[in-house]
Amino acid sequence: MNKTSNKLFNLLLLGALLLSSMQSCAQFVPDEWVIPARGNSYVTKVEADHSEVVAELEEKVVKAAEPLATVGRGGLILKNDTQSFSTTYIYIAEKSEPELSLNMVGRANFEVTCGTDTFQASIDSKKLERVKIGKLHVDSAGYIKLVLRMRSMDGHSYIVLRDVVLSELNMKPLFIQKNFDTHFGLRGPSVHLHYKQKPYLPADWIYGEVTVPEEGDMVGSYYCALAFDGGYYGFQHNTETERKVLFSIWNSEDADNSRDVSPDHRATLLTKGEASQIGDFGNEGSGLQCFLPYDWQPGKTYGFLLHAQNTDGKYTDFSAFFYDKQADTWTPLAKMRRPFTDFTLMGIYSFVENFMPEMGDKSREAFFSNYWIHSSKKQEWHQLSEARFSNDDTGRRGTRVDFAAGVEGSHFYMKMGGYFGNGMLMNRSLEVPEANTAQKEEMTNWLNQLIQTIDN
Repeated sequence: MNKTSNKLFNLLLLGALLLSSMQSCAQFVPDEWVIPARGNSYVTKVEADHSEVVAELEEKVVKAAEPLATVGRGGLILKNDTQSFSTTYIYIAEKSEPELSLNMVGRANFEVTCGTDTFQASIDSKKLERVKIGKLHVDSAGYIKLVLRMRSMDGHSYIVLRDVVLSELNMKPLFIQKNFDTHFGLRGPSVHLHYKQKPYLPADWIYGEVTVPEEGDMVGSYYCALAFDGGYYGFQHNTETERKVLFSIWNSEDADNSRDVSPDHRATLLTKGEASQIGDFGNEGSGLQCFLPYDWQPGKTYGFLLHAQNTDGKYTDFSAFFYDKQADTWTPLAKMRRPFTDFTLMGIYSFVENFMPEMGDKSREAFFSNYWIHSSKKQEWHQLSEARFSNDDTGRRGTRVDFAAGVEGSHFYMKMGGYFGNGMLMNRSLEVPEANTAQKEEMTNWLNQLIQTIDN
């Protein structure tokens, strides 16, 4: 073989080796997946059963054995508490039998449950140690739930779980990785419906109705009926004893604190309802907001009416009104001015989100129906029957896939959180049936009478 042929042969051989290497890399699946407890776990705190403690400990130790269950930067912690437990969620992409291990520190006897599989193990180490647990039986693609609980204690028992380790998987599991913001990861994937309104612009009035079913009602939820360029409007389930209607307008200058916004760019209050409470908001942009304490209830339908009036392209006044459909009562929230604004009602969408990360293992759901927009140019109402479904970054990146949206009867629905299902297509169009002639006439007459009453 001459030098030229030898060189060509070597190049071909090198190319074959590179191609083989690339194919191997493309098909490569790591032997194990290390899933941080932080960002993927929740703790359920249960009042400790002290009759059990008394049976095992002396009285002086019982007084010191305060139950502790937390998730922090160091991982998941359980201490002197056989009642509280932790739950870690991981999405497995196919039927499989992965091997489960735990990276942990501690001194305890504990139990791990996943579906019908239950394992008992122990640890006694002040250094990080990998504890082999056993083989899981995953019957189909979906989220698995690993529950960790102490079995016994001696007054000094504790567990710090750093990571869950899965091996013998052919496909990558889904979980919140260390480089992802755990605040948003634990909250879950927010969901949005963007309504098709372009043919009806400019618009000065919009109306929509929201119903939260019993099973979709959860503390820490914001069910937004009308988000728009310049603000948003909906209601919240704040605590077990507190519910509010919320109407907010952004400042026209971007800053996370209103104090950093020049005075002429701040949203201002013009009028407010008698029961409305007004204050600044910040952290994700800033502006002025109106809270209406209101004990709205799941299973009932509520209406949201919004008006926008622009003055010479300099500013827009936004007014919000809340309708209790069962009681047939209207409540004005507030009228707020947004400076340096040359538009009225644009970019209309609805969303459902969880604002409490510790409640991200619970599902939220809402129905959106009867959406109508008033064209200020043509002076007529049009039904918003088409919408596009989307997610925030948590869903878009496939970090969590517990989200859904669709059409049932005459309403759109959205659901998020709680580690259900295996996700749905995003950025897809949805459409509810259009109202017939009689329904349209009835609705437009009612809305026209309503806004005439409000204007007067």
